[in-house]
Amino acid sequence: MSDPKSSSSNKRAVWLIAIAVIVGMGLFWSWTQSQQAARDERAAATPPSTEWTTAPEEGVDVKLPETQMTNVPMENPAPAESEAPAQ
Repeated sequence: MSDPKSSSSNKRAVWLIAIAVIVGMGLFWSWTQSQQAARDERAAATPPSTEWTTAPEEGVDVKLPETQMTNVPMENPAPAESEAPAQ
């Protein structure tokens, strides 16, 4: 025959675990909602980029040369630190 006290303590443990799981799920849900709200707020606060835009209708027409850019070497380059003479 089983002990009635043991059965009631098992039921109590199951209820405590169930309540803890529900509270944990509620905390996780509220945390994800706050993260999403913060993400939306940051996205709305970012102004649109002005780096790329369309030309104004009455803008100046500019013709750039078709030649490729080249780097001009220096006549007397400074020696690197590893090539510097020892003193």
